[in-house]
Parts: sequence; structure tokens; C-alpha cells
Amino acid sequence: RTICLQLPSKFSRDWFFERFQLVIDDVLTEMEKTLRAKLKWTLQGRGSVDGQRSQASMTQLKELLSRGLQVLHHHPNGRIIQSYIIFHETTNRITIQPMETSIFDFSRKQMGLDVKDIAEIRPGTPSIGFVRSNISDKQGECLSLIGTECTIDIQLATPKARDLLAHKLKLFIDSWKSREE
Repeated sequence: RTICLQLPSKFSRDWFFERFQLVIDDVLTEMEKTLRAKLKWTLQGRGSVDGQRSQASMTQLKELLSRGLQVLHHHPNGRIIQSYIIFHETTNRITIQPMETSIFDFSRKQMGLDVKDIAEIRPGTPSIGFVRSNISDKQGECLSLIGTECTIDIQLATPKARDLLAHKLKLFIDSWKSREE
């Protein structure tokens, strides 16, 4: 079934689109959301209208990540660390920076991935950091950034926050990769 809507302005169209996406996310079960993510069936990337919206989303996310976004980092050793995920524009890297540092952290290498190196953004908990921290009951809040250097496993406050970050990160990374081509 198809419904065609004509809205009076770009603002109202974008507002409706975002709210409709939230309704869809509320209605879908966790299994349907997982299948939707795996099949990459999203309501994104259609034509120039979405190109403008994705550019605005990319800019907004870049500003947010430049300031730092508070997350729980599931380290591969099994520790759960309150951290910030930060984008460094000078190096084009997304890194994890712990909120609190210790005198023993001086030798610890900072975890990070080059934006071009991120191969997949995987929602859920099927990654080593989550397995070792034994957090399978929070899979709706978890997300993995997978690259060749490492895997960054993070947990957000709510499933909606995780889904929104995953969606915007995908747009952000795709835009950086398309710049390189």
C-alpha cells in the first residue's frame, strides 16, 4: 500500500518524516528492527531531498562528536568504562576517551578508528567487548563500530538513541567515504 502526501514546506516534510520514522521504530519488534537493519531497509538516501537532509544530519553529528558524546565503552578486556566518543577532524578519526583517567592509564593506547576504515556499524551485542562484559540483556542499547584496527563497542542510554546514532553515523561515514572517491 502506498500513501502519497504533499506537505506545504520542506520543514514540515522533514518534521513529518522524522516523526514517522519514530512511529515506525516504536511499532516494530526487536526482531523486525534487527531484520530491517540487516537488510539495510531504511527510509534514507532517496534523491536530492534526502541529500540535503543527510548533509544537515552529517554536520549536526560532526559538531556533536567534536564536542564528545557520553557513552559506556565495553572494552575488549571486559571492563565497562564511562567514556566519550569523539571525532577529531584534523586526523579524521573517531576515538574513545575515558571520562576519568588514572595514573596507570599513561601506557594505555587510545582506541580509535579512521572514518574511512569503518567497515560496519552493527547494532546489538555480538562483539567481543559485549561478550566479555556479559551484557546480553542490553542489546537494544548497544552498537559496534567495526574496522581493521579495532572494534569499538559502545552502549547508549536508550534503544532510540542507539538507532538514531547508528543511522546518523552511517550517513556521516558514507559522506566521508564518498568524498574520498
